[in-house]
Amino acid sequence: MKKLFVSIFLVFTTLCAFAQSNDYAPQMAKSSIQNKNAKYLIFPTKNINVFLKLDTSTGEIWMIHIALGKGFPIAIKFPESEYPLILDEEKENGRFMLYPTQNIYNFLLIDQIDGRVWQAQWSFDSENTGIVRIY
Repeated sequence: MKKLFVSIFLVFTTLCAFAQSNDYAPQMAKSSIQNKNAKYLIFPTKNINVFLKLDTSTGEIWMIHIALGKGFPIAIKFPESEYPLILDEEKENGRFMLYPTQNIYNFLLIDQIDGRVWQAQWSFDSENTGIVRIY
């Protein structure tokens, strides 16, 4: 009986030790300050100096780079090759949302009304920054 108890205890503690964390849950869920239906939302990245600003009605994204020194902070709008994502008459606050991925530079941008999804990639190199439709 003692061996069975010890075995179950070891299995349980091993499972707990290897349980997945929720680090990649939507960043919105971690902040109670932001209003999900606001026109603009700020999303942290895994780089402590970079945030993404999202226009929730149009899907437009800006990379906000904060630092001390000459030329900072800066805001760089993602390239407009994919814009507009929707027509003017379809704009609605809260329509678009960003979700982090396991890749530090990539987020998923989703149109919460019709389900379309884009890959939003930020980079310090403007050639590697952009939005590409996935689905």
